[in-house]
Amino acid sequence: MKRFCLMLVFVNVVYFFWGLNSQQSEISEADKFLAEVAGLQQLSLREVEEPVFVAKPEEPVAHEVVVSLPVVEELVIDSCFLINGIASQKEAARLLSAMQAQQLAASLSRLLVAEEFWLVLPVADSWQQSLQDVKDLKTKGVSDLWLVPSGVDKGVISLGLFAEESRAERRLKQLQGKNIKAVMRLKQRFVYAISLKSEADLASVRSLLSEFRLGKANIINKISC
Repeated sequence: MKRFCLMLVFVNVVYFFWGLNSQQSEISEADKFLAEVAGLQQLSLREVEEPVFVAKPEEPVAHEVVVSLPVVEELVIDSCFLINGIASQKEAARLLSAMQAQQLAASLSRLLVAEEFWLVLPVADSWQQSLQDVKDLKTKGVSDLWLVPSGVDKGVISLGLFAEESRAERRLKQLQGKNIKAVMRLKQRFVYAISLKSEADLASVRSLLSEFRLGKANIINKISC
């Protein structure tokens, strides 16, 4: 029993010193923590500024651009034609007048194709005198003659038409040798042509000419304008 009491006393003593040691240890740790905290710079709370939001730049709005293109008119290319071989001025004038009546751009031209030498007995004072001259010429053996019945040369007696001047001069001497007062004229022979400017093609122009009912077929050529 005595031993047991001594053991309890020993245990209490040991526990006392262990508790004292632990307390000092805790105080030392606390003091150490406080010293470390005291050494730190005191921090202060700052007012938190509101975040600044930068506006995103607006993207450019794509506007629909309407471009008005100029209206291009259809290009009309005219062609030019030459209608030639018209024998008489009267026929050419009739054709030209008909074309212009249809608002066609047409013009008339005269082309010299030959110079001929014409032997004639000048016109008499009257038609009756011309008839008498014809009888007199036949009496003298001249049968190759022709009395012009109308036109600007009405009453003139034609005694021959020659392409070569030398032949005309020989015949003139023969007539003068028979005491016939013949003279030589220079006679120019022309053909007429019409220049036409049109949108039509060659076939259409031929069809157009057929409507005018010309006395004879004419030559139609496409030419440069």
